[in-house]
Amino acid sequence: MRTPRIRWLGPERRRQLLEKLQGQVDLWSDEWSVSPGKFSFELLDSEYIDEASGWHWYVADCPSGTLHFGAPPEMLDLLGGVLAQIADRGSSGFGRRVAERAFQSLAARLTGSASTRLLSGDMPSERERLARFGGLCGKLSGRDVEAILWLDSALCDVISPPQSRVRTPLQRRESSLGSEQISLDVVVDFGSATVADTRGLRIGEVLVSRAPLESQFHLVTPAGKSVGRGNPCRNGESRALQIQFS
Repeated sequence: MRTPRIRWLGPERRRQLLEKLQGQVDLWSDEWSVSPGKFSFELLDSEYIDEASGWHWYVADCPSGTLHFGAPPEMLDLLGGVLAQIADRGSSGFGRRVAERAFQSLAARLTGSASTRLLSGDMPSERERLARFGGLCGKLSGRDVEAILWLDSALCDVISPPQSRVRTPLQRRESSLGSEQISLDVVVDFGSATVADTRGLRIGEVLVSRAPLESQFHLVTPAGKSVGRGNPCRNGESRALQIQFS
C-alpha cells in the first residue's frame, strides 16, 4: 500500500486538473456514446463521498496511481442503456456490462495505461480523502446519469504533470556589487609633530614629518577600513596610486 505524501491542491492546480479531466471525459464520451450529448465533470468536496456509501464501487490500482469509481447500482444499467441506446436496460444485465466496459475504458484513459484493470472494490477511506494528501473528488454527470470519481495525488500528477517553477539564478556577489560606487581616501602616515610645530602655520611654510620618503600611502574607505597600500604616481592627467600591498 502506498504511503500518501502531504500534498495540498490549490485553486489553480484544481482548475488545471478539472480542465484536463473534462478533456478526457469528452474524448471518452465521443468514443462510447451512440448519440450526441456530452458528459460533464465537476469537482466536489471529498465529504460528498460519505453520501455514496451504499453505491457500487470500482478501483483501478496501477503503478501511476489509484482511481475509484462509484455509482448507484441502478445507475449502471441506466448508463449502459444511454450509451448503447437500448430499451431493456436492467433485466438482461446488458446495460450494466456496457457501463462496466465503458468505465474500464475511462479508467485506461485517466491512468494512461490500456492494461489498467477496473475491479470491484471499496470507496476511498476517510484518511485517503484528507485534503492534505492532495486527492481529487469529482462527479461525472450527463443525460440523467451520475457517478463519482476519486483520484489520488499520484494519478493527478499523471493526468496533469505539475509545472516546475523556473527560478532566476542568483547573481554572484562580485558581479552584483561590482558596479556600485564607493568613496576612497588616500592617507599618509605623517608621523608626529609638536604642538609648537603646528601652531601658527602659514601658507608656504614646510612642515617636516618624521616618516621616511619610502613610506607608503594608505587607501581607506570613509569608515576607516584599509583597502590597500601603495605609492602615489600619475596616470595621464589623473593622480593614481600604485598598489604595493592589499
